[in-house]
Amino acid sequence: MKKIFRTRVLFALCILTATLFTGCSGLVVVEETGFIGSSGEFGKLVVKRAMKYKGCPYKYGGTDKNGFDCSGLVYRVFSDLGVTLARSSKDQVKEGREIPRGKERPGDLIFFLIASKTKPSHVGIVVSKGKMIHSPSSGKKVRISEYSGNPYWEPKIFKIIRIK
Repeated sequence: MKKIFRTRVLFALCILTATLFTGCSGLVVVEETGFIGSSGEFGKLVVKRAMKYKGCPYKYGGTDKNGFDCSGLVYRVFSDLGVTLARSSKDQVKEGREIPRGKERPGDLIFFLIASKTKPSHVGIVVSKGKMIHSPSSGKKVRISEYSGNPYWEPKIFKIIRIK
């Protein structure tokens, strides 16, 4: 009973925190995805927090609203929710548990092989079926992109990881 109460209090505090802070894009409306499960609510919080940074510029090594690289965005979003992750995508992929392709849910991390054939060099946060929010590259802004069916992203998918 105490665990359920603590979970609800934490959830309420996360919602309050996410509502009070604004990122680059101001207020956020999160679409209902229909995903459920033990990590479903946390995943929705991850997406909601990540959406606050939509529109922020890309900055190599960046971890704040002045600029993010891909792993810096993931690091900041989870940090905002009280979860400490590694800073680089090659280390972030070692956290959590691997999820089979097609079973990903909002809040899961999706890793891609771009610069290497063995270590991920890009990461995004799943926002809904086949879509992710990520900080793509220099000159671009944090955005939502389709990875499923996308001729660039889909062949490069390496792993999907669930943190909680």
